[in-house]
Amino acid sequence: MKEVLTLIKHTSYKIHAAALIIGELSESPSHWSSAKSLDQWLKEQGIPGLQGVDTRCLTKKIREKGTMLGKLIVDGTPEESIPFDNPDKRNLVREVSMKEPKVFNHSGSFRITVVDCGIKYNQLREEPVLLSYPGTTRWTPPVRNTHFDGLFVSNGPGDPQLCQATINNV
Repeated sequence: MKEVLTLIKHTSYKIHAAALIIGELSESPSHWSSAKSLDQWLKEQGIPGLQGVDTRCLTKKIREKGTMLGKLIVDGTPEESIPFDNPDKRNLVREVSMKEPKVFNHSGSFRITVVDCGIKYNQLREEPVLLSYPGTTRWTPPVRNTHFDGLFVSNGPGDPQLCQATINNV
């Protein structure tokens, strides 16, 4: 079994990988629906990868030490040209929330407005479909109770102190 450790910036409607660290890269895709190899996809997305790493050892170190900043530098790139990216200093909610409001179930019996602070896309697509008419709003606009029957404020990545607009609105 090949172990994979993915460094994820955040979770949302798309993959936000900062880098991929794996024990061994499979050269040929084995899933029936794959259109390309993992290596091809990483190159297209500009995501650096590193293989040959004991990911179990790395996972243990992260568990013992907690979150640590790191960077992968591709051969030929000057190390000083790649700064450390501290995600704790960025508003990650702004980066991962939907850019425009969207309705996910037009046939629901009542309307739930989701304040998107980084909700997992699958939660919107699958779970509420049976019960409601979920729509989303960005994390910044004022919430008006005349437009919905229920309100759900999602959790999200990063420091909540960077989301003062959402806190004030709610």
